[in-house]
Amino acid sequence: LHGSQGAEINTAVLNDALNHLVIGAAVARIGIFEAHWEAELGSFTNMIAEAAAPHFASRLEELRGAPIPTSPEICDQLQAGKTVNVTVQELGYSPEELAQLDIRSLLFCPIHVDGQYWGNLAYGDEMDDRNWSKHEMMLLQTAAEMIGSTLQNWQAQARVEQRQREAIALNAQLYERAQQVAVLEERQ
Repeated sequence: LHGSQGAEINTAVLNDALNHLVIGAAVARIGIFEAHWEAELGSFTNMIAEAAAPHFASRLEELRGAPIPTSPEICDQLQAGKTVNVTVQELGYSPEELAQLDIRSLLFCPIHVDGQYWGNLAYGDEMDDRNWSKHEMMLLQTAAEMIGSTLQNWQAQARVEQRQREAIALNAQLYERAQQVAVLEERQ
């Protein structure tokens, strides 16, 4: 999987990290969502990694790549670096949609890469109105920051590898030219 910045995203590593975090945070599920904006769709996210508590089924395959609408208000708060705590009912789901969801409360922590809003780490809980403590929120935001650092490192590594490929190609071109010049000089 490649992020919008072209860096390869190792979803297995992210899923493994989230599996540990879902237990430590005592939540139903955790997902990493990359943020996007398009004129026809507005603000939306794509799920790129997920972990679910043992009694919940993963929704990663179902949701990966599917645009998930994001309210402009939540998007604005996340872009400003704020953690957002909402119930799914506050997100405007119909009663039928609510009945299909296995979570009731959400905590969105922004992920920044290179100082820019990249997406969010979303914690979903089955309790209707989970009251996240200040310490829980700080811990979960720290996890989002760590994921942002990992993504940033992967992007930097991708840039280094691209520059290496370019340098190798340029070196091959220079070597070929040097060979051509040597042949021309021998003829003269």
